[in-house]
Amino acid sequence: MDIIARGMAASSSNTSIVSPTNNTYTLTQGQNFEIETTDDTAKTIVFDLPKSDSSISNITIKLKYTVAAAITFPVGVVWKDGIIPTFAVGGTYLLLFTSYDGETWLASSIGRW
Repeated sequence: MDIIARGMAASSSNTSIVSPTNNTYTLTQGQNFEIETTDDTAKTIVFDLPKSDSSISNITIKLKYTVAAAITFPVGVVWKDGIIPTFAVGGTYLLLFTSYDGETWLASSIGRW
């Protein structure tokens, strides 16, 4: 198991499984992450990734919404059609983020599986 920044992460086929630290999921290395809500305390997702002005950055999050918990996304996330997704308990979702400047993240949600 690798420790990644302020959270614990285990790698599995290029996916980091991130546990919250102080109710914050800090995404620091890689592009593919898996997070799971395990209690009803509000959570925050933080992108602490290297910024690049010259390339496109992509992040994929597999969200296992096991327990209902409010989730706050980073400043700079702009959701498709301006609609922040809602999640149903028991659902699994893919959250896709793309940035062309490292500041603004175009986001969409796929699923409920």
